[in-house]
Formats: sequence, structure tokens, C-alpha cells
Amino acid sequence: MFDKINADYGKNFQVVLQGPDWSIILERMELFELPLWQIGWLADYADASNWFGPYMHSFGDFSYYQIYNAANGWDSQVGSRSGMTGKDEMIDLAFKTPDGTARQNLYFDLNDIYIHEVPNVPTSQPLGRRWQKYWVKGWEFNTLWPSQYYYKMYKEDACWADVTSATAGVPDGRTDMRDIGYIAGHFGAKAPDTARSPPYDSKWAPGDYGMAGADVYGDRKVDMRDIGFAASHFGHRNVP
Repeated sequence: MFDKINADYGKNFQVVLQGPDWSIILERMELFELPLWQIGWLADYADASNWFGPYMHSFGDFSYYQIYNAANGWDSQVGSRSGMTGKDEMIDLAFKTPDGTARQNLYFDLNDIYIHEVPNVPTSQPLGRRWQKYWVKGWEFNTLWPSQYYYKMYKEDACWADVTSATAGVPDGRTDMRDIGYIAGHFGAKAPDTARSPPYDSKWAPGDYGMAGADVYGDRKVDMRDIGFAASHFGHRNVP
């Protein structure tokens, strides 16, 4: 980008990448001494206001240190849906407006303004993996919980090989021939692959991966490993 600016406008921008400590980043940001920096944001609550405020409002957590405000010439775009002018006023009003078309239109307009003015550039959302013993229950993926939410977690000796009962796909508290037969019935199934058309295997049932699924081994396919895993737990009973 800077090479193009230099070539098109005869400038001589030079970019030096540095990795200062977090404390230095905060200090320099608060002193308005960072020309470009990368920083993350973890949502506090599941609502659009928790993103538009920090990144667009004149007093937002990040936009404030970018001087992204009316005094610096950043507040003249008119919302095509709401007809309003002034991003701060739109953010404040959207925050107080009940869910519905009016609120939706405000956020659509703010989104258009963001795309037009590009106060910052979203780069990535990091993803990770989680490993735990099969008897750990209650954990769920929730982007608002950056760590463990122990209030909902508990221990239960419920083996993954208990995948069905007389009702298909509903565990009954023990591992027996029903479970082995259920897994065998899904033999050869593979997890969805978006590169394929159609991107799924007809044998792969919703929820096959993990608890109450035929892929008890956990490698996103159903084969002899899964049958062997269930056989090795034959007779296992769940104990809370």
C-alpha cells in the first residue's frame, strides 16, 4: 500500500515493524503517538453496539485515539436508510432504540459509513482448539467467555461410546450392542467438506462428531476406530 502511495504521489513513506510490550503500546496510544497499530477486541456483550462504539464513536476505546471525530472532518456522511447525519448521534440513538427495523437501519447506515471511511481495518478472528476429558460436561463455545466458565461445568463419567438407546441418537446411560450397531450403521461417514459438491456425506448425521455422535473416536470420520472404541467400553455405565 505504501509503495503505491510513494509511486503515485512522489512520497517517501517508510514502514518499520516493531513489537513493543503491551504497556508501551497502551502508553503510546494514549499519547497519540502510534501511526499504525494492531490491537484486539473481545466483546463484552452480544450486540452491535459493543463494536460500533469502540471502533467508530468519537469517544470510542480505539477511535478516540485515532481522532476519528467531527472536529477532524469525520462526521458528514448521511445514512441512506435513517436519513441521519453524524455517526456519534447514530451510535448513541441505536444503542437506545429497541430491536426492530429502525435500529437495524441505523446499524446498516453505520456499517456503510465504516466501509466508506475505513477508520480501521479488521484483519482476523483467531480460532483455537480445546481438549478435555470425556467426563468434563457443561463446556460450550461462547465468544463472550474468554476463559473457563466453571459455574456451568461439572464432572460426569459418561462415555462418548454411549451414543444411542431404543431412540436413535439418544444415549441411555450404558454402552452396549445398540451403540455398536448405531456406529456401524454410519460406517464410512465423513464430516462435511465445503470443497465437495454437495459438501456433506449422506451418512453423516447432524451431531455425529462428539457426544451422542457416531464419530466417537473424534477424527471426523466413522470407521473401525469408532467401533473398536465402543467395543472397548462395552458395559460402561454413566455415573454422575
